[in-house]
Amino acid sequence: MMGFCNGDTEPIERDASYIEGRLDAVCAILLGVAGAAMTRAEFREESLARLTMLKESLAESVISEQRMQAIDDVEKWLRDVTK
Repeated sequence: MMGFCNGDTEPIERDASYIEGRLDAVCAILLGVAGAAMTRAEFREESLARLTMLKESLAESVISEQRMQAIDDVEKWLRDVTK
């Protein structure tokens, strides 16, 4: 599914707007599946536990501040959509 932005030589998969759109789509699908499979509280609890495990495993690795910020932003989003 490789494409290019407006005839550019950079693959579209490196375009920030494209990546944000893909993430929005994945979030929408994830919420749809979760809604069909469990309650909002169950989804929140399970997801927060997994995010905590991810952060703990990455704490011992060398990762960029942006990557950790992205994970924190997903956690904030999760808390917002499951209140």
